Amino acid sequence: MVAREGRTSVEEERAPRLAVVLAGQRVFRDIVRALPSRIEAAIERRGVSVGPIEHVAFHQANARLMESLGAALGSAPERVLTIVASVGSTTSASIPPGA
Repeated sequence: MVAREGRTSVEEERAPRLAVVLAGQRVFRDIVRALPSRIEAAIERRGVSVGPIEHVAFHQANARLMESLGAALGSAPERVLTIVASVGSTTSASIPPGA
């Protein structure tokens, strides 16, 4: 793909336009509303409760989301595992190579 004088080449015009588009606020709200009850239901199906679970780990999207999910589950902040501060968002791990 080559851009020349503000115009794109024919190859670029034919290339598929792929992008990750994040609707951050909506996704955050929907996850915090829906996921805790689904997690609790999955745990209860195994015959346990959230209480005895020592640590919880979520997809490392952002720290605020993980803290909110932990709080919604009644988990103390130190029980929510997070590496997002050191490695950043793991969203890119969801994108296939070459996409």
